[in-house]
Amino acid sequence: MADLLDKFLHDDPTLPGAATILPPPPGTPDPLTWRVLEAVGDAQPSLGMPVAYAHADLRGTQGWRAQIEAAERLTRAGAMAPNRLLGLYTERSAAASGGIWERVREVQRLDAALRDGDGAAASEALLAAWPLVQAGELEVAMATLFAQPLQQLDLTPQAARLAFRAGLLSENYETVALGLDPERATAEERFLAAIARGMDPAETGRMPGQLAAAVALAFGPEPPVSEDMADRLAEGRLGEVILRILADLGGPGDPRVLANGLAALRALGLEDIARRTALESLLLERNG
Repeated sequence: MADLLDKFLHDDPTLPGAATILPPPPGTPDPLTWRVLEAVGDAQPSLGMPVAYAHADLRGTQGWRAQIEAAERLTRAGAMAPNRLLGLYTERSAAASGGIWERVREVQRLDAALRDGDGAAASEALLAAWPLVQAGELEVAMATLFAQPLQQLDLTPQAARLAFRAGLLSENYETVALGLDPERATAEERFLAAIARGMDPAETGRMPGQLAAAVALAFGPEPPVSEDMADRLAEGRLGEVILRILADLGGPGDPRVLANGLAALRALGLEDIARRTALESLLLERNG
């Protein structure tokens, strides 16, 4: 740090042989070191650093792509409002193609179709944009932005089914579920709608997979609560129980842990968190 501050205060790169080249700091530099390195011309990229460092890339001095990548990281972590990400997406026209630019382009097209109230264009744009949104793990953010306007348009059948599933990832998931026509819905859609309404899904539909079976158990007539957890609750260790549940639910997708965790959240009166956790567990595909 002393060498770095000396370089910051005294080095004059315009003088021959005056500039000092310092080795890169080991590990993750602290915020002060990181900003001083930037000030002396040895900026370290924020990609691969803790997500808090991504805020620095939102400055206007950074390129548009760097800003979008930082905004996506922060949005995935829940540290930035989705509307700000949309603002960056729609700031200008994407000049390049492939990768992140395809996602930008398709989200722009979807946003424009929704503003125009064009159901056919919105259907086409949604079907094209959603796989790219999934690749960026931004489904919840995009659902927050677009779920409500999508429900108000006359979409094609395929797009309507996708809009229903996307809507269940938004905070208005229960309203979306109430709008489902059970006569036209598939068994899987009826299952998801039952979870969104806090009902026993076994009475209305079915969804394949071990996670779905675990969710059905948690929302069934006899939800499982482990004896260990019941003992902690009896001792008044409510905070500890909640922290343990959240830690377990954030780990690998073990169906038994999911069933116990969801049942415990419901028993504690955290119904909204339980429903949203169940829906996200069923609808989001995560590999790590």
